[in-house]
Amino acid sequence: MITKGEQCSETVWGERVQSWQCQKRAVVVRDGKPYCKIHDPEYIVRKNAERQAEYEAKTEVRSARWKLELTAVNACKKINPDNPQAVAESIGDMYEALKVLLGIVAHNALPSEAKIRQAEKALSKADRK
Repeated sequence: MITKGEQCSETVWGERVQSWQCQKRAVVVRDGKPYCKIHDPEYIVRKNAERQAEYEAKTEVRSARWKLELTAVNACKKINPDNPQAVAESIGDMYEALKVLLGIVAHNALPSEAKIRQAEKALSKADRK
């Protein structure tokens, strides 16, 4: 039971290796010792668990991003080992050309010369040395 005006029993450390008893008013008793909200052992455990969960979530996002980037770079290197950057820069053009050509093929039509040149131009960008 906390008596009126009882202060926290936790020791607080200063910058120059000096310490003193926490000056805050106690709000809870744990194992017979009074603690303020900040120094309450259960509060500390809960806050540490929240921080750890936040850290793990951020780490998972960073790891996923890193894995995606590594996979993309390796795929570009596989297509053009001498200049993977050229492959990366041509991906949008290749995608658009492929969509057009697939649309034409889906309708059992022959692609026009212009569409074939567009596809060849996109591929030549990826092959740049």
